[in-house]
Amino acid sequence: MTDQLEILKEQILDSKSIEESPKPPIPEREDDQNYIYICFADEDYKAVYCDLLVLYRNNVRYVYEKAKQSILDPHCVGIIFYVSENLLFSPSAREEIAWVMEKEKASEEKGCHFAVHIGGTSIERLFLEEIHNKYCYDERRKRGLDGKSVSRFLRFFAGTYVSRDGDPESERHIAKLIEQIDKKFNVIETIRQINIVGEGDYKGNVNAGQRDGYGEMTYYDGSIYKGNWKNNKRDGYGTYTKTVHRNAFREGYFVNQLIGM
Repeated sequence: MTDQLEILKEQILDSKSIEESPKPPIPEREDDQNYIYICFADEDYKAVYCDLLVLYRNNVRYVYEKAKQSILDPHCVGIIFYVSENLLFSPSAREEIAWVMEKEKASEEKGCHFAVHIGGTSIERLFLEEIHNKYCYDERRKRGLDGKSVSRFLRFFAGTYVSRDGDPESERHIAKLIEQIDKKFNVIETIRQINIVGEGDYKGNVNAGQRDGYGEMTYYDGSIYKGNWKNNKRDGYGTYTKTVHRNAFREGYFVNQLIGM
């Protein structure tokens, strides 16, 4: 399956538009299982689709089609917005934001959404500088965002986001994204909490009895690794914090336990 996902990723990256791009698979789920909905602008499809392939590999239950039906379904327990200028000027995406506001108001349940901000700056800066200053509402042409809309979106998204850089292949944010999904929503199929004899405590994905996918390992010496695993070894993007003798923090791509330079 991993090889098939890698081939699919290459095809997505090579595509010229969302219409010609292959779509990420939607995880199978039982009718009574919860899931999250993914909202994004078509122009950002490469970054979003690459992330969805990682979420699929990590057994996250998500959908990204049939927007209104999916969002208002009681089994939809969370919505992730990929926030960018493209999203805020997409009529369909703004409609989806309105549906989420309606759902949260009706259920009196706040915080069933959070954002992945594409671009690297803070969401506050995106709204207050990049959006409002560049796209102040033009009354004559009926286009842009007025101050009221900017304030409403800023309140909706403030403090609820994970930052993502613009490179579609980047996975620097994935560990934090999956951590937030696990913390807020019960939609990861194979999260396990186990004690590894001689090593420490592990919480994360398990495949055929081995650590595989995203996971967090707290070692007996207090060191902590958060990131990707493959065949029971640290492999892929992750962070390693060592607290014995002296503090040390490493972040990057691990290959067969070791971090690349």
